Formats: sequence, structure tokens, C-alpha cells
Amino acid sequence: MKRPIFAFLLFSFLLYGILSAGIPVSKIENRIEKIGRLKFKNSVEFKHLSSNSFREYLGNYFAKTYPSEISEKETRFLSLMGFLKSERSVNKLRRRLLENNAGGLYDEKSKQLIIISDHMNSDPVYQLIFVHELRHALQDQHYNISNLLGTRSDFDDRKLAVTAALEGDAMLLMTQYAEKFTPFPVSPELSLSGYNSDALLSFSPIKFSHNLDDLPSVIKYHLTMPYINGLKFVFNIFKKGKWKSVNNILKDPPVSTEQILHPEKYLKKELPVDSEPVYKPEGYELYHSGVIGEYLLNILLMEKNNYKDVASGWGGDTFKLYRKEDSYVLIWKSKWDKEEFCERFVTDFRLFTESAFGISYKEGNVKGNPFVAGRNEGQYLFIRNFGKTMFYMKTNNRKVMNNFINGGYYD
Repeated sequence: MKRPIFAFLLFSFLLYGILSAGIPVSKIENRIEKIGRLKFKNSVEFKHLSSNSFREYLGNYFAKTYPSEISEKETRFLSLMGFLKSERSVNKLRRRLLENNAGGLYDEKSKQLIIISDHMNSDPVYQLIFVHELRHALQDQHYNISNLLGTRSDFDDRKLAVTAALEGDAMLLMTQYAEKFTPFPVSPELSLSGYNSDALLSFSPIKFSHNLDDLPSVIKYHLTMPYINGLKFVFNIFKKGKWKSVNNILKDPPVSTEQILHPEKYLKKELPVDSEPVYKPEGYELYHSGVIGEYLLNILLMEKNNYKDVASGWGGDTFKLYRKEDSYVLIWKSKWDKEEFCERFVTDFRLFTESAFGISYKEGNVKGNPFVAGRNEGQYLFIRNFGKTMFYMKTNNRKVMNNFINGGYYD
């Protein structure tokens, strides 16, 4: 089954309301075209639903685009890596977010904006949300959002980067529209340091009526990152070449969150380096794979909601999760721009795993290859860094770990 585009619903196309009274759609479309220097190829179709009908629509859409087998893979990986303290179903967490906060969506399959009639004319701020969603429809007409997002996992660094570019584009247009045509003080000309996350999110297409503090950090920050960091990224590009440069982003979209966090690396076309693990446990089948990336690594090692770019200097990474019945082997290989960056991250990551998994490491050396390894309650962990490369392995099969260590593979 092809990977569904759940990020398309969660990040890029939530609509919480619709126009303030008396403003024709054609007039708003014309304003969007003039601001963003991009014309609609076709009229956007609208479908009006009551709140109850929309809830039913959303439930069916969610079940179709985010099936349990996909959620199970993401949940297992996030739990084993330490993003989740327990295997809380990602499916349930994300569905709760949508049901509590979503007000509509742009469906790229049907090319429709699904509108909740109950919200129409209820608040002038909904005009901005409508503008945001129309910009997504415009992106879809010119760049094919489905193709841009592809079939990767929603928690894959490459997909998150593209989502941030899409949302940043729509957020920038929305702020410029607000400055020109509404009384809302959301100026895109503020310095990057002037962007206030809470203020921006109050105008985002997801109305956070339910507190997110009880959600795992990886769910919460994965949700908000495309709006905040995406806007900062796109605004950097806008300052250098106005909307002409912004409209070229989706022709050559970012390939990593490193490029989102450091726009100069996007402009220089600094690409992730190959980090494909060579080792494959005998008799195991590949269950899940992907790229974690700089942003989610920052979230993984974040302490007390204090976000820092602890993964700066990231060069590339790849994880592979193998499975055989109840046995698993998680392999993760990362590369860094400099040895000092690798050593710094390994130190932080080791401390994290010691705390998260109750691991006490011991140093080892096989065939001249130094490493640390540890175990706790059926978990066996291995870390080795050499030069600019880090190799990490985690399994619940002691025999697999011993064979790996004694064989001196170490990728």
C-alpha cells in the first residue's frame, strides 16, 4: 500500500473557518495572485459540511490515509528511539489532534476545500485561514503537492522539510495579506528574531483549542515546526529575491530540515551525505526505515522544552528497523560535518540513552575497534563513533548483539 499523505491533512491543509461577511472569493483570489505573483489555473471548488458531517468525513479520511499498519511502524520506531516514553499509539494521538482542532481541509485528491458551514462568517480571522488554504490550492495547481510530499513516513526528515516549505510559503503570503487587507498586526517585515511563535500560531490553520502540553514533544513539535521554522526559512529566501525566489522553492524543494533550519545551506545546495548502513541482521526482514534529521534529533535530546540545535553539524543519517517475530534490531548510522560535531553529539546521545533506557555502558574493543555497549531489562545497546561517523544499534536479542560485537562489523 502506498504511504498516505497524512502530513497533507495535518500540517498543510487544515481549514478552521471561512470568509468574513461580504468579501467575494474572486476578490480574495485576486489579492492572493497579486501578493504571491502566481495565478490560479482553475477555480477552487468548495464543499460545505455541517460540523457533524465533517467529523464523519474526517474520520473516514483519517482511516483511509493513515492506516493502522503505518501508525504501528512509526509508533514502534519512535518508542525504540526514545521519542516516546511508551508505545502510545501515534494513530490515536494524531487523530485526537485532528478531531479536537481541525475545522476543514483541502483535499488534493478531489481538489476541494472542505468547509464547515457552522464557522462561516463567525470571525474575521477566518479570512486569513481561508487565504492560507487558497495558497495551498494554488501550490497544488502549479507544483502537485502529492508528488512533492511523496510516500515517505510523515516523521521522515525529507518529508518534514518539504512540508515546512509548503507551510512557510502559505504563512508568508497570509502575513502579507494580513498587513495589506486586515487590521491584524502580523507583519512579515519583522526581523526573524521578532517572530513570536504564539502570535503566529494564533493565525495558523490549526486552532489549538485543546492544550498540547500533555502530548509527547515529538508529536507537538512535529506539528508546529512547519509553520514556525517553515516561515523563517521562506522569509529568508523572500528577503533575497522576493516572491520570484519564493515561487522557485517548490520547483527545487529542500531535502532536509537542516536546509530549513539553515537557509544558507539550501541556497548553497548542501545535500545530505550518504549514510546507508551496511550491516543487516541475518534472518530479519526490514520493517521500517527513513531519515531522522537535524530537527527531530534536536527534539529527541531537548531538555525541559528548552529547544537547542544540539544536532548542528549534521551531515546525514539513515535508520533501519528489522523484525523477526517478537525480535527487533534497530540500526542507525549518522554522519557529521566534522569529527568534533560527531563527538559532541555522541556524548549527548549517550547521556540521553542512559537516562531514557536506564542503560549503564561499558567500554569494549574488538579487532581494534573501540565502542561502548550496555543492557537493561532485555534491551541491548551499542554505540561507536569513528571519525565523522556514529553507529548505533539496539535490539532485544542478546545473541544478535553478541554476534554483531564479536564479528567486529561496526559498519
